[in-house]
Amino acid sequence: MFLVNDSHARRADQVRSWLARFPSVAVIVSAVYFEWTVSRALLALSRRPNRDVRKSLESVYGSKRCQQFWNRELGHLPSALPLERVVQNWDAVEQAFKSRNALVHGKERYTRNMARPVVDTLLGATTDVFRYAKKHGVDLNERLPIRKPSRPVVVPAGLSAHVQRQLQERGLEETSAVTAAEWLDAAGLLKDSPHRPGLPLRRILRADRTLVAGAEQRPAARHGRWFIRRAR
Repeated sequence: MFLVNDSHARRADQVRSWLARFPSVAVIVSAVYFEWTVSRALLALSRRPNRDVRKSLESVYGSKRCQQFWNRELGHLPSALPLERVVQNWDAVEQAFKSRNALVHGKERYTRNMARPVVDTLLGATTDVFRYAKKHGVDLNERLPIRKPSRPVVVPAGLSAHVQRQLQERGLEETSAVTAAEWLDAAGLLKDSPHRPGLPLRRILRADRTLVAGAEQRPAARHGRWFIRRAR
């Protein structure tokens, strides 16, 4: 149907090309394409391991279940939006899925003129999902990030307190994670990486920023830099 390296625009053009001879097929495929795109965005933007998300997606299909799962799974994103707000015309998408269901169960037959607005709605919704993922740093046409189950995070006793003490003694309001890692390494609390300074501390912060007082990521998105502020 589609090639792996096809762009979204090329896929949309191919679906629309079927309207003239196979309008019902165009409706069904555009609905499948929307579901596929939503699933791909969920895999890319979730913070759970890919394996776990894929398992959950086995029971996610149709507009309602996609909406519910999206809203549960992606609430952690900065300025997170529910699926019904990511998609500009969610009511029309729900109606389009009713049309899809009627077709696959043999209850309806669509002409080109009947199918065109349904296809346009679903392809437009798919574009909205692509744009939302792009806003959060993910191109759904590219290879998706792989998240594996993380190992339990062990935080050395006194780590957070030592960073706060250093901030106070040095008269600083905040410091970067790289600098904080140097302090911790010098104190023998957390060995730093000679090749990627700050990496051991960043791993702790990514797992749970509340483990280190005053930790924050700026911007609060993928690849944002980590800082530790003086706690008040």
